[in-house]
Amino acid sequence: MLIAIHSDGIFTYANPYTISLLAGGDRSRIIGRPTSQFVHSESDEPVSNHLFEREHTSHTTKYMKLKLMTCDGTVVTTMGCSTPILYDGRPSILSIGENVTETDILVAALQESEEKFRLIVETARDTIYKCTYRGDFVYMNPAGLAMLGHTAETLYRLNYTDIIPPESKSQEYSFYMSQFQEKMLETYHELPILRRDGNVIWVGQYVILVHEKGIPYFYGIARDITVLREMSMALEKSEKRYRDILETMREGYFETDLKGTFTYWNKAANLLSGHTHEDLERGVNYTSLMTPETAQKVFEAFHRIYLTGKEEKINYDIIKADGQARSLEASAYARYNEGKEIIGFAGIIQDVTERIKNEQALVENEKTYRLLAENSTDIIWVLDAETLNFTYISPAIKKMRGLTQEEGRREQLQDVFPPGHLERVIGIFNNELEKDQTGLYDPDRAVTFEAEQYTSDGTTIWVEIHTRFLRNDQGVIIGAQGSTRNITDRKRAEKERDNYAEHLEELVAEKTRELRLRVEQNQQEMEAAQKVQLAILPQQPPRSDLVAVAYRYSPMDKLGGDFMSFTNFKEDRSLGVLIGDVSGHGVEAALYTMMIKAISDRLLRKHGHLPTDYLNYLNQELRTSMPSHFLTAIYGILDSAKDGDGITFTFAKGGHPLPVVYRQEAGTVSYVPAQGTALGLFRDIIHPSVTLSLQKGDRVFLYTDGFIEARNRRDEIFGFDAFLSLINRAHRPCRPLEDTLSSIMTAIDEFHEGSPREDDMLIIGFEAT
Repeated sequence: MLIAIHSDGIFTYANPYTISLLAGGDRSRIIGRPTSQFVHSESDEPVSNHLFEREHTSHTTKYMKLKLMTCDGTVVTTMGCSTPILYDGRPSILSIGENVTETDILVAALQESEEKFRLIVETARDTIYKCTYRGDFVYMNPAGLAMLGHTAETLYRLNYTDIIPPESKSQEYSFYMSQFQEKMLETYHELPILRRDGNVIWVGQYVILVHEKGIPYFYGIARDITVLREMSMALEKSEKRYRDILETMREGYFETDLKGTFTYWNKAANLLSGHTHEDLERGVNYTSLMTPETAQKVFEAFHRIYLTGKEEKINYDIIKADGQARSLEASAYARYNEGKEIIGFAGIIQDVTERIKNEQALVENEKTYRLLAENSTDIIWVLDAETLNFTYISPAIKKMRGLTQEEGRREQLQDVFPPGHLERVIGIFNNELEKDQTGLYDPDRAVTFEAEQYTSDGTTIWVEIHTRFLRNDQGVIIGAQGSTRNITDRKRAEKERDNYAEHLEELVAEKTRELRLRVEQNQQEMEAAQKVQLAILPQQPPRSDLVAVAYRYSPMDKLGGDFMSFTNFKEDRSLGVLIGDVSGHGVEAALYTMMIKAISDRLLRKHGHLPTDYLNYLNQELRTSMPSHFLTAIYGILDSAKDGDGITFTFAKGGHPLPVVYRQEAGTVSYVPAQGTALGLFRDIIHPSVTLSLQKGDRVFLYTDGFIEARNRRDEIFGFDAFLSLINRAHRPCRPLEDTLSSIMTAIDEFHEGSPREDDMLIIGFEAT
């Protein structure tokens, strides 16, 4: 849009696009008319103030966002800049801007649904970000990261003041501090931004102050307006400068004659069409870029523009020079000569291929999920973790419990479950939260349990509930989602079955005899399996010139899922050690340890000196070999330090408890930080390695979670802090490594107070010699 306004507020000039947009192509309906007829009430006062400023200022450029009214009553939103000029010898304002109505529509659409919001934000060309009230970045979409040249990892360590040039920091800090202190919900501001490569760009951004759970945050939507600023400063410069700006636009720009032969296109249009400026010189017609059907559609649009002078928005498909099909959107309008005669057409082009695909996918997904949820016989629900209120519940609640969806959303948990079942449900929820804090469990795990629920008439039904946690982008639990199925008939059948079974004493006696025989057979099989398992475990600690080694192994049953192995690499006198814990217990877990032993021995020959590679390959093998189980493990290698001073322990961890290091000189005990996911669960997981330097007398302890999760008769868990304190107490001056391990095992046994063990226990100690 390009307009000139006299200081008294009267339009003195408007380009064809503006006349088409605001006056339906009728020049007489805008030229000579006051701007107040076209300015929406929300923008009236800012425009008046702006005109008043222009009477007193002759050297500044003003950037504004305005809502305008067209002759047919349509509201459009524009954003642009203006500067004072002399037009026909009279003080005037020259303004250039663009129609950003679609951007406003996008902002409104962001509020429709969380899924739409996430998709639109991630694919939006504008920068969208979130800051704490202190200005620390917590999120920015890909377009914003690309604009600033940052990655998410580098940006999220910054405050917004870190990306503002030094000379502008004080001004910009004062502006946004005023928004926070005065609680202004929305501001628009233009400011310079420092890219990571040191270049400065200008952005125009809307910043919205919101409160989430009582905590203030800033949400921002920003756009690079550097080119727009350059255009505003270049209005009085040469045609060459005008063309230079067009060549730097991200949007494609074209000009044609009346026959549709291109007379100009910018670089962006080259990229969109796949043609070059050499093709332009040979005279490329728009019909050569598209199918006959699409060409006819464009021809009809050009014809309407010629007849009416109004802008047309054209959506069409093209075939690029390389044969690739793309979907484009063009805003086309008429080109006039000085005699106001139409001499051709021009327009702005955008590639909307991905946007159309995303919109189609969003519509299809939304239809699919809504159809599934609305027609399921099970109740589909979503529960907020903080309030424990339902945020969604499907129509099946009417048939199952006699309630409407609105009544179901208003229910509290005590309205859903009878007292005894309510305590059980909350207990299950809290237990899963405790598991989540250990980091040893699959974050996407699901839980299934049975309970009773009230119906609308006060009676109860039995239901089966299947649920899992919902998390935000940082992995924090924000709620639960699940399904509820009516199993009253099944429970009734089970009860009838149980009543019938009470009268089958003879059958019970027979089954008891069969069971006794099976137990005896299982006992024999277990003893045989125990012998095999003991055969694959080390019979005594390995000998090493680098370290003294000791271990203690105490399975919960005759067979256990804990596992260890040692490997002496004679070529460099290094020692490899593996400790692991297979999920489950008994014969099945023991069999898996034998399988792991076979796989481990094979991998050690090739990857024994590379802990990360070893665990990565072991993870891939176990995903195929034991899909219903997983393994937590640490593999490390002890070697002489490269500088000859002491030794090193390099290890990689897969979901296993952290190693403990004891420093003899300092007399300190601490956990060694490391990361890594359990083995056998996920594809292509990387297990980074950690290197620990050890001096003579330093010790390292590897152990399984049976020590940490030990419970006493009061159902108290031993825990990580107590375990670290126990290792510290076990190191009396000059106590041998063997005595230290014995002291640890004795203390754990005393903590159990004779209560049944719930897991195997294995601990390995190394002392640098």
